[in-house]
Amino acid sequence: MSKSKKIIIFLSIIVVAVAAAVLAVLFSKKPSEKQDSVKNDDKKATVSQFMDCVQPMPIVDKLTTDCWGSGVGARDQGNGLEDKSNSQYCYWDGKILKDKKSGKYYMFASRWDEANGHGGWFGSNAVYAVSDNLYGPYTEKGLLWPDDQGGKGHNVWPLELHKNDPHGKYAIIVSETRGGDVFVSDSLDGPWKNIGQLKVNEGYWQSNTCLIARPDGKYEIINRTGDIAISDDLMGEYEIQTRNIWGQVRGMPTECIEDAVMWYSDGLYHVTVNKWDSRNAYYLTSENGIDGWKLNDGSAYQPDTDFLRYTDGTVNHWNKIERPNVYIEDGVVTAMTFSVIDVPKEQEGGRDSHGSKVIVVPFDGEELHRFAHEQREGFVPKEVEGKKPREDSMAVLGSKEHSLNYGSKGYIQLRRSTASDAGLFGEELKVDSAQKCSIGFLKYNLAKFNPDEVESATLSIIFNDNFGGDSKTNRIIVALADTEWYEGNSSGNEGDFVDPRDVSWDNMPKVIYNPDDIDGTTAVSDEFATASSTDLGYEINIDVTKLIKSLEPGTKNVAFAICEAEGGQKIAVCSKESGVNAPMLNIVTNGEN
Repeated sequence: MSKSKKIIIFLSIIVVAVAAAVLAVLFSKKPSEKQDSVKNDDKKATVSQFMDCVQPMPIVDKLTTDCWGSGVGARDQGNGLEDKSNSQYCYWDGKILKDKKSGKYYMFASRWDEANGHGGWFGSNAVYAVSDNLYGPYTEKGLLWPDDQGGKGHNVWPLELHKNDPHGKYAIIVSETRGGDVFVSDSLDGPWKNIGQLKVNEGYWQSNTCLIARPDGKYEIINRTGDIAISDDLMGEYEIQTRNIWGQVRGMPTECIEDAVMWYSDGLYHVTVNKWDSRNAYYLTSENGIDGWKLNDGSAYQPDTDFLRYTDGTVNHWNKIERPNVYIEDGVVTAMTFSVIDVPKEQEGGRDSHGSKVIVVPFDGEELHRFAHEQREGFVPKEVEGKKPREDSMAVLGSKEHSLNYGSKGYIQLRRSTASDAGLFGEELKVDSAQKCSIGFLKYNLAKFNPDEVESATLSIIFNDNFGGDSKTNRIIVALADTEWYEGNSSGNEGDFVDPRDVSWDNMPKVIYNPDDIDGTTAVSDEFATASSTDLGYEINIDVTKLIKSLEPGTKNVAFAICEAEGGQKIAVCSKESGVNAPMLNIVTNGEN
């Protein structure tokens, strides 16, 4: 064998040996490590909303349909807090604190007599329950303050106070049925002492009140309406910092909002809040807990999705999911509690097969932190460009509604008539028509301008809700309208006096367009979804440049008539009373707004 061949063989042996070593290293990785790597990559790829961080529930007892509320699916009665027999109590609220010495978990909740159905909540009492397992079962230990108004309490909210707080180690605030009463104790087992009510420097609605200990040593409260107040002392005077944070965030619904829960973790203040009528919750973050709130993508939680599931894949669909709360360990949310009911509240009549309980679900707080910071990257809160309406209203035809004034409401209802002789929107319908119709009107102040210099004009409208109709998508039609009208003060009850100048069907502004040139004299939005509650709150931008250019130079006001396109769907958009969600008109002339 030649010397060159020997060298080639030697090098080949080295290459094979190196390759074998590399393969050995790769395959020496434990299967679990490889699976974890895949899981983490998949997790990061799929966590695109708060709800994705909810993890499968461990099965504490067993899954069964031989129980009340079996319509939600096979479920674990050992999870959380419930009356398994459904013969004594309905449970609600349910925030958890851990006793660091005993390692036991304490759940603080409210309960009422099951015989009274869900409507009995107003007579609820505050109780606590204990478990050795975070997920349950929790054993009720009785009333928290039996000698104080018989234990009365709802919206029961416990927290650990700042270290060395002179009032004690723990506090519980009770709102809704009590005006922000505060109870304190040095032990989670009590006794609990009533030390008075929270004092706020301005009027404050004590409903769904959430109280947190801020990292700067202060205390902060937020209520149902998104009013935020801060105090240096637990029982000092809380000073209002901002009102209605929901109305400060464009795209955030402001109607039918409740169950705000706030917490601080990983450098951010977090809030989830529920829109009870659409059964969809929203997730926001702020760097200081006061302003600069960012509405994050997706949903916080929704009953009609498959986000509540067990480790074996079984899914539960509770009809109502409310009163959420977070359980935090080492600065990270590791579980959430929800108050749930298996049917609509009005169908839980007592002494039946329906009821309510508190469930506990695992939560990936680390992934939430990643998602929250990713959402805030590059986020700069700013005013929405454009003009808010000077006035807005709607003309409604249906039954005796034609004579009523619907100005000054938080929404504008839109429903186009499909009658062949009704005009484009339905504006030609007679009062005695069997058809129903709702047309919106927006009026804006304009500075003097030369229409030839208009570069663009955009009408930005926020979709508020879908009240009915079969269509899953819709569009908004816009036409010019007469400007000589008044919004009115929203006297929307039959028999109320309506000023003849106010907008009503009897005194509707003229809708201006050319029936022979619909495309040239109207503007239409792109198609948008209306079927899912997760579609609420987004912005619909409509190019109205041609409508603005058609105005005479020196025009001081412009009015638009707006309606939905599908016909009879009955949707709603936000009005100027929605604050930052108001319909905005942005006109760019020579590169300037």
